Amino acid sequence: MQVYRNSSSFPPFKQAVVTIGTFDGVHTGHQQIIDQMKSEAGKIGGETVIITFHPHPRKIVNSASDIKLINSLLGYDFFFEGTVIEGDRLGRTLGYPTANLRMDSEEKLIPGNGVYAVTVDLKEGGGQSSHTMGGMMNIGIRPTVGGPSRVIEVNLFDFNQSIYGEVLRVYVKKHLRPEQKFRGLDALREQLAKDKELALMYLSRAANQKSM
Repeated sequence: MQVYRNSSSFPPFKQAVVTIGTFDGVHTGHQQIIDQMKSEAGKIGGETVIITFHPHPRKIVNSASDIKLINSLLGYDFFFEGTVIEGDRLGRTLGYPTANLRMDSEEKLIPGNGVYAVTVDLKEGGGQSSHTMGGMMNIGIRPTVGGPSRVIEVNLFDFNQSIYGEVLRVYVKKHLRPEQKFRGLDALREQLAKDKELALMYLSRAANQKSM
């Protein structure tokens, strides 16, 4: 077996049978794939080639919070769409009502847990985007209130209408902070005020730079 650390060092392969994957641990499923490759290569007098990755892709797509880097590589602001669903209305109790989102595509990557500055297009009635609003988004398990599962919730600035069932397109602009646990709801409320101030400041600055 030969190991090559980068594609520039690849030699010419003979009748290569190739697979691509992470192959972390080479478990029994991986072994079956390799055995099948060897069988196919034997039929044509070829070689088996496995292309894998370092670091593990999960270390990149799961960490999906370096928004500045992501947007620069994409050439546009990363976005996703979700449908507004019923939540537990905790945000309203805190003075920051949120639109809880259900992803419209299960395969769509979303950023890592944390708080983000965002802009949001509201598609009322499934039609064309009616208007764009600024906001802040939280992704995570909400450890302060013992959330049982991961949620995506967006607080839309200067907006307080019922939009259950509507579709939001969320453009992720900036990572503000990681998700954290606070001592109680008062401490969480204080932090949300700071998050909003930072988000408004960033969105205002970005809008001014775009208009120049």
